[in-house]
Amino acid sequence: MEKNAKFDFIAKKIKTEMRKLQIPGVAIGIYHHGEIHTAGFGVTNVDNPLPITPQTLFPIGSISKTFTALLAMRLVEKGLLDLDTPIKKYLPNFKMKDANTKNKVTMRHLLTHVGGWSGDYFQEQGDGEDALAKIAAEVAHLPQQFPLGEMFSYNNSGFYLAGHVIQQICQKPFETLMQELVFAPMELKQAYYFIRDYCGKRFTVGHHNAPDVPPIVLSQYGCGRMANPAGGIVTNIEELLRYARIYLHKGKNEHGNRVLSSDTIHQLLVPQVSVYNQEQDKQSIALSWFYNELGDIKVYSHGGGVTAQCALLAFAPEHDFAFALLTNSSAGIKLLHLLTPQIYLQYLGINQSMPKPKRWPASFLKQYLGTYAGSTGEKIIIDKNEKNLIFQFIPSPEIMDQLKIPAEHRLNPPTIEIGLVSEDMWVIVGNEFPGMRGEFIRDANGNIAWLRAGRVAKKIN
Repeated sequence: MEKNAKFDFIAKKIKTEMRKLQIPGVAIGIYHHGEIHTAGFGVTNVDNPLPITPQTLFPIGSISKTFTALLAMRLVEKGLLDLDTPIKKYLPNFKMKDANTKNKVTMRHLLTHVGGWSGDYFQEQGDGEDALAKIAAEVAHLPQQFPLGEMFSYNNSGFYLAGHVIQQICQKPFETLMQELVFAPMELKQAYYFIRDYCGKRFTVGHHNAPDVPPIVLSQYGCGRMANPAGGIVTNIEELLRYARIYLHKGKNEHGNRVLSSDTIHQLLVPQVSVYNQEQDKQSIALSWFYNELGDIKVYSHGGGVTAQCALLAFAPEHDFAFALLTNSSAGIKLLHLLTPQIYLQYLGINQSMPKPKRWPASFLKQYLGTYAGSTGEKIIIDKNEKNLIFQFIPSPEIMDQLKIPAEHRLNPPTIEIGLVSEDMWVIVGNEFPGMRGEFIRDANGNIAWLRAGRVAKKIN
C-alpha cells in the first residue's frame, strides 16, 4: 500500500467515525520519510460553520506542556536554569504546604509530574502578566498527596509553577519568552496564546457531545492565562508537524538548518520516571513527553484536551514518522483512541493489541471495590459485575465550576467495564476506548491504597 493509499485509508476511517460519534470537525496530518499529507474534515462550529482545513487553528491543550519543557531547556542552554536546583532559588518567596516539597522541588520534578500535590486546579487569575504569580500563590496551599518524587501523577499545576519560574528568571512574560526562544527560531508562525492574535483567522470552538442529542457549542474557551504553560497554545496541523520534525531531525528544521542543539533534543527525550511498569505495559515520562516501546519501536506522544476539544501529537524518531490529530468535540478522545492503533498499523506495522483481561474469582476482586478520592474532590467508584470491575468517574463540582462547564452539560458519568490483565494492572474492556489502562497501587502492607488513571486517587473506603 503506497503512502497516499495509507493516508486515504485513515481519512476514510476518520469520516466514518466522525459520523458515528457526531464530531463536527477533525484535522489530520501525517509525516513519513519526507512526505507530508494533511486534511481537514467537517466544520469549525455547528452554529457558524466554516470548513476545517489544514490551516484551521485548534487549541492543543496539554501538548503545550512539551513546548514549556523545551522553553525551560532553552534557559538551560543559556546557563540561566538548572533542572535539578530547587526552584526556591529562582523564587525568593516560594511557598508550599509541605515543607520538604518547598525546600526540594526542582524543575525536573515539575516537568515529569512527580510533585505529589493536587494537580488539577483551574481557578482563573485574570489576563494580566501577574497571572502566574497569582496562581503560584494558590498552588502553595494545595494539599500534598504523597511525598515529592515518589510516583507519577499528572499535575497541571506543576506546569503553572514551571511557567512562573521561567518568567521570573527572565523578567519577561512567559508568552513573550515562548515567542522569542521557541516559536520564532522554529519558524512557527501560526502558534498563539491570546485570542486577540488569532480572532481574525479560522479557528474551532469546542462541542459537548451527549447521547441522543446534537453537539452543543461551548462558549468557554481555554482555562485562563495562568494555565498557558500547561495548555494554552492554539495552532494547526501544519505547525505541529513542523514542530515534531525538529525532534525527528535532532534539532534541525525542515530546511536542514539547526535551530536547537542535538543535546537539548536528547535531554528532552530521555525517559525519566516510570508511569506504568507492568510486564505487559511499560510507559515512562521524559521531560513532558510520554515514552512507549511498542514492540521494538520507540514512540513519543502527548495528548491534549481543553474546553471539549481533544488533540494528539506523536512521533517515532527511528522511523522518521509523526502524526497529529485535532478535534473540536468532547467525543474526540474516542476518535483518538480508535484511530491511533490504525495509524501505527498502517505506517509502522505495529499491531497494537492490549493484553486481554483474565478471569478472577469474585472473592479476589473484592479488594479493589470502593471509593477512591482524587486531590481536588473528584471520585472514582469501583464496583463489579459477574466478570469484571466497573469504573465510574465523578468529577468534582468545584472543578466543573472552575472550568465553567454549564450545569446542563454535567451529565451522570457513564460506567466503564475494566478488566485485570495482571494482579493490579487493568484495561478498559471493549472497543470504545481501546488502549486505555490504569493500575491499582498497594501500600507497604500489600493492601490496595491507590488507583492511577493518569492521576492518582486514594482509596477511602
